[in-house]
Amino acid sequence: MASLVSIHVLRKIRREVMRKNAEARVKTWKVQKLEATVAQEQEVFQSKLAEQQRQIEALTAGLQKVSAQLEMSRPAPHGA
Repeated sequence: MASLVSIHVLRKIRREVMRKNAEARVKTWKVQKLEATVAQEQEVFQSKLAEQQRQIEALTAGLQKVSAQLEMSRPAPHGA
């Protein structure tokens, strides 16, 4: 009788362990999927950030050019 109870308990424990392993695999898969999504979003963000940086540099260069042209077009100060 004791061995029947032990077998029953062991089977119950085994089912519980298998269930927990299945849950862990699902959670691991979800974490891996989330990590992949985050990595992909980070790549998109980095790409957009790099594009914005190029635009800022182009605008800055244009403003510097216009500022230099304005300085050159100012009339020279007349002596008093």
